[in-house]
Amino acid sequence: MNRIPLLTALMVFLACACAKDTGMPRAGTAARGDSAVSSSAFVPGQLTVFLDEETTRTVENGGGVQATRACSSDMASALDELGVVSMERVFPVDEEFEDRHREFGLHRWYRVHYVGTALPTAAAERLGLVPGVQNARPVNKLRIDAETFFNDPLEKNQWHYHNSSPSWADVNIVPVWQKYTTGSSKVIVAVVDSGIDFNHEDLADAVVPPGDNGSRSFMLENSGYRIVPESHGTHVAGTIGAINNNGKGVSGIAGGDAKAGKAGVRLMSCQIFQNGLSGANNAAAIVWAADHGAVICNNSWGYHFEDDKGNYDKAAAESTHFFYLQPNKGAYRDDIKDAIDYFNTHAGKDKSGRQTGPMAGGLVCFAAGNDGRTYGPPACYPGCLSVGAITSYGTRSTFSNYGDWVDICAPGVSITSTVPNNGYAVMDGTSMACPHVAGVAALVVSYCGGEGFTRDMLWEKMVGGANSADVPASYRIGPLADALGAIVYGSGDPPGKVPQSEITNVKSNIVTVSVKVPADRDGQPAYGFRLLAASSREELDASNPRSPSASVHYGDFLSRDAGVGDTVPGTIGDLDFNSGYYLAVSAFDYGRNFSELSYVGFVTTGSNHAPVIASKYSGDFKFHVHDRFTIAFDISDEDGHVVNVQFEKDEKDTGALRLIESQRSGEYLLQVLGIASEAGTYHAVLRASDNYGLSAEYPIDYEVLPNQEPVVLKPMENVILNFVGDSRKIDMEQYIVDPDGETFSYKIQISDNSVVHLSQNNGSVLTLTALADSGLATVTLTATDAGGKSVVTSFKVLVRAAEQEFQAFPNPVVESLYVATGTSYGTAVISLYNSNGARVYSASVQCSAFEPARIDMAKAGPGVYTLVVEYGGKVFKSSIIKK
Repeated sequence: MNRIPLLTALMVFLACACAKDTGMPRAGTAARGDSAVSSSAFVPGQLTVFLDEETTRTVENGGGVQATRACSSDMASALDELGVVSMERVFPVDEEFEDRHREFGLHRWYRVHYVGTALPTAAAERLGLVPGVQNARPVNKLRIDAETFFNDPLEKNQWHYHNSSPSWADVNIVPVWQKYTTGSSKVIVAVVDSGIDFNHEDLADAVVPPGDNGSRSFMLENSGYRIVPESHGTHVAGTIGAINNNGKGVSGIAGGDAKAGKAGVRLMSCQIFQNGLSGANNAAAIVWAADHGAVICNNSWGYHFEDDKGNYDKAAAESTHFFYLQPNKGAYRDDIKDAIDYFNTHAGKDKSGRQTGPMAGGLVCFAAGNDGRTYGPPACYPGCLSVGAITSYGTRSTFSNYGDWVDICAPGVSITSTVPNNGYAVMDGTSMACPHVAGVAALVVSYCGGEGFTRDMLWEKMVGGANSADVPASYRIGPLADALGAIVYGSGDPPGKVPQSEITNVKSNIVTVSVKVPADRDGQPAYGFRLLAASSREELDASNPRSPSASVHYGDFLSRDAGVGDTVPGTIGDLDFNSGYYLAVSAFDYGRNFSELSYVGFVTTGSNHAPVIASKYSGDFKFHVHDRFTIAFDISDEDGHVVNVQFEKDEKDTGALRLIESQRSGEYLLQVLGIASEAGTYHAVLRASDNYGLSAEYPIDYEVLPNQEPVVLKPMENVILNFVGDSRKIDMEQYIVDPDGETFSYKIQISDNSVVHLSQNNGSVLTLTALADSGLATVTLTATDAGGKSVVTSFKVLVRAAEQEFQAFPNPVVESLYVATGTSYGTAVISLYNSNGARVYSASVQCSAFEPARIDMAKAGPGVYTLVVEYGGKVFKSSIIKK
């Protein structure tokens, strides 16, 4: 990647001051509101700028720096303030496709690097005002948000392909594998992510090797053909195209059939993450994929909106989300939008625009994000297919972002797939849902693709054929991707008209009806029904049930196991409150061919009510650093609306407070996992809101209590053990307590590890075990509480037989001989005689069993000595061997 040095960078921006102002609004100005956004969402010291043609030519051709400096002293000052050091094209020069890139305007995008202290938002706003700079933006931080059919041993864990649960929710792949296709090597899917392990046993034959027309890295510090394999990208790749029926690992959605000799789709690794961080040209990766054969592009990543403490930057998310909802022009033009539009337009075509791939144009899939919120850039850009996540029960995953901008959803919880080094692992996230959609799209192109097949046709099949009955519209994550539905979309004949229907219940803005199941042309029951609602009978009668107008509400439900003539219930929700609606129903088959409308009746909806938050917890919200418990909250909505739950803790609190959804419907658990925060009072809010603006809040004012010092109740007693293996349990609660009730962790030090061993059992109980027949050791214990405060205590352990009244050790001796007497401290007369009977040592000393007397025998000659000890009116003798 060619960088422009500092001198040229200065020259470039000085030249900008001489260009004519187009009068267009500038990205980065107050109109976008970025000046109010913190810098946590952006890469420091970097900007992306879009130049007009005249300025771009100056950048490319160079010029006299002094002459351009003379154009504007204000601009020269601004450059000095920012400290611009270099810049390079966002989309590098590609000789083969350069003409197409220039026609699309990609050559006008530059990445600017500066070393000044200006925040990225302020720097972008400053450069956005320079004539010739049509757009200037900060660079967003990225993050990387059953039964079996094949013989792959882990396929049984892939519930997301064919779920046998009663509350099933999967992407319905097996019928496609059985009747239509398992994938085609003519289809290339780009995985814009961390690197794929292209040596993996379940991926090697599917990955396009690194090279001039294949996989490559787009890391700014590691660009080129060296792909570094990592778990996230390898996991994503496995869902799309792990090789099927090879007796190894998992199955991929479009992984072919190795046993039958059928290759699946090919995977192009476009690496933009390494070691969990992104310093990559992600926009260039998408363009590269389009230019080198990919027709589907999977992007399981999004923008980062959390600060170092994990606090969500709502202002940054909201501002960026709004930016990506806008058309890609003027102040809202963006390099990522350009890359997506380029892929949509040029993928599958050669440089002259002729279709060479299995599809004319490309499909860019983007993960909606894992914040559990309504914001999700860049996935919210209309040019890409945005993907939300569901659980195995068909409910919206709590982490999945949501909103009317989400196009489709797929399984995203407990997804089994490949990881590097021939490994397999389970992961969660919209990152895992997105490759399900990319994989299904790859299956559709494998079967339906060819000359004349277009991106728009694929989009219609993916969204139109998706399962809109099992994922309610109120989830706001789109319908569930359905491989079979997409393949057969539009084929077949519609069922007969619904013969009978009636309204059975109205609850808030949700209406329940019952319908009688008609037959299709083959006499089989209709697959499902679409219930439509409009404010006027004329608008309803004019509606096309397959593609209702924006003013007509609709909801789908299925016949399930009902037969022809049976009655089945269904609902339509998301209606306006306290409003009148005319209802009609249409039956459809699996190919989404719809019958004529049947009029149902007129209904008036009710009012909306806010959710309710309740808790049975009655104690004070006061936590010690060691506390680990849960507080249960019941959250309900009497209208039956989907409730969005968020927990916002105090920004000052770095402790481990976490809200999770329990297995019981409507119950949420606030987990206190040990507060790491400083002592003090904090404020948090539990918030539950419906999709219509009503919410309830449960304020939680809590206190982190000061951590108190541990207290020593009494000194430790010394211990005598009688033989090897003899043991003694010590309950430390008798000696040390913590005023806060915290459990201690113990650091154990023993002066002689050959004499005794000390182990910690459950809680405060320690066990001493003798390892030798005789000996003395000092045990030092450091007890540390959960807050890091410690006390130190020690005691001695003597090992000798129970009948022994004195002890001399070690024997044989090399340097020091220790003489231990009774348990009470007292006077002993100690004498030592050599083998000739001559006394070589005599002394009167104070000693005891735990404070033995020491005799220095380092200079004594080797041989056998007689030790005589007199104490307590008794005389004891022992033979001592000196080495």
